[in-house]
Amino acid sequence: MRKRKTAYWIGVLRLREGNTALASLYTELINTTIGLILFGMVVTFGALMIVRQEVLNAAVAGAQTAAVTEDTAQVEQVVEDVLDSEGLPTTYQGVTLYSVRETNISNSGSDPIATVTVEYHAPIPFPNLLVVFGQDKPMPLTLPIVVSNSFLNQSYFGG
Repeated sequence: MRKRKTAYWIGVLRLREGNTALASLYTELINTTIGLILFGMVVTFGALMIVRQEVLNAAVAGAQTAAVTEDTAQVEQVVEDVLDSEGLPTTYQGVTLYSVRETNISNSGSDPIATVTVEYHAPIPFPNLLVVFGQDKPMPLTLPIVVSNSFLNQSYFGG
């Protein structure tokens, strides 16, 4: 039986017989590392999407409160209460993570709208990761999320 000649690129890609196990080990270690990094990125992105939705819920509640009461202090309290009820931290290492950036209440006849903009600095999901590697303080990294919501101004229509 005649031995078939393989294509050149297949011969180039083949590993030498003596190094096959070691090369396979290195390949699996690299694949595992890349897989864990990608999985962590997917988990982080998913967690931030959930946090954005919860901050949007706070902005909706704030806009509804602004539309009914026209009281900015009460809007800030409602936003804080909603963030607390959603389970989001409102402070991180002594720093407040949220702010009601803007509250516009319009009483004009053509556009009676109350708009609330909430800014939230979401801490990364694994803040103590550097502590595991010997750092004395956790990583103070937050990612800003800004959402805005508008609601029809109820006080313009009498209530």
